[in-house]
Amino acid sequence: MPIADTGEPNIMYLNRFRRASRTLWVRLPATLLVIFLFSSCQQFGYYMHATGGQLALLWDRESIESLLARPDLEPVLADKLRLVKAARQFAQDELDLPVNDAYATYVALPRRHVVWNLQAAGEFSTDSHEWCFPVAGCVAYKGYFEEMLARRNADQMSAAGFDVYVRGVNAYSTLGWFDDPVLSSFIHYADHSLVALLFHELAHRKLYVSGDTSFNESWATAVQIIATERWATDGRSALTTDQVLRQLQATARVSAFVDETLHTLAGIYSQEALSPVEKRLLKQDILDDLHSQYLALEADFGYPMGYGHFFSQPLNNAALLSVGHYTMWVPAFLQKYRQLDADLAQFYSWSTALASLAKSERDAVLQVLQAAAS
Repeated sequence: MPIADTGEPNIMYLNRFRRASRTLWVRLPATLLVIFLFSSCQQFGYYMHATGGQLALLWDRESIESLLARPDLEPVLADKLRLVKAARQFAQDELDLPVNDAYATYVALPRRHVVWNLQAAGEFSTDSHEWCFPVAGCVAYKGYFEEMLARRNADQMSAAGFDVYVRGVNAYSTLGWFDDPVLSSFIHYADHSLVALLFHELAHRKLYVSGDTSFNESWATAVQIIATERWATDGRSALTTDQVLRQLQATARVSAFVDETLHTLAGIYSQEALSPVEKRLLKQDILDDLHSQYLALEADFGYPMGYGHFFSQPLNNAALLSVGHYTMWVPAFLQKYRQLDADLAQFYSWSTALASLAKSERDAVLQVLQAAAS
């Protein structure tokens, strides 16, 4: 059964929504008007919350150019903003990504993360629960501008028997509907990580398939990897090309580790001879052993892989799927890129054609490529 949204939109966002809407309402796509007209009462509070949060970001933006002209600007922040400018130019000139006015402004947030994503899955399922929206289609997460609301809804879903996972998110893409700003939640990332994040989010503006989270996130991650390699090869990264490739290899190893775990869990869940109690015990044994397995994986790799915190926390189906969506089809996309002799224009054309297929046909093509990549 659907889980009802509870609680009124935070008054801060409602007030900012009213104030910002005087000048920004005309910029909202007509789709949002449809949302307000046809939403149920349960969903209306959530849409008000989400729209108010987005408008607050638009209202608080400040031009990067004007910030850089200020003599009192913190030098570290100034350097990061100059790096953003260089990455935007590279994305436009060398990667053919639709930059336009995205990331040309900056917002200092009053909080650690820009949003908190709620993800969920059945207790004995490796398929993500999905929420459906008019613009993005059905997606495997629901974002909140307030952590309290995300956790309140997570508690409701947990009480209904779902595995739930709430994580802070430092950046997201509006898919070109708005000119996304640079945020204080990610501006102080290490240089290579900041650039990689920008490439990932700009990739979403290039190609997005409504209702297919794994395709969208895997494709953007693949483009991010390709772009980061080109950025390093061009001598623009503080890291050497070998260091960038080593980090990408680490991500691939962790992705394979998570995929293997999900496959093992799916095998347990599909065994009709097992009772729920037996499935629950086997599931917990596997989850409890993941941290030690990850540490062994990292030791074998011989280099920090960056997932220590993730595997040290209590894990469940939803948490593992939060990693899986971003990496599920990455090997397949990179395999095709290599088959096309690293021709980015051809890769974009192929990807666009693939995106036009039905999901079952897309997945079939990607499965063949995935097998070839292994």
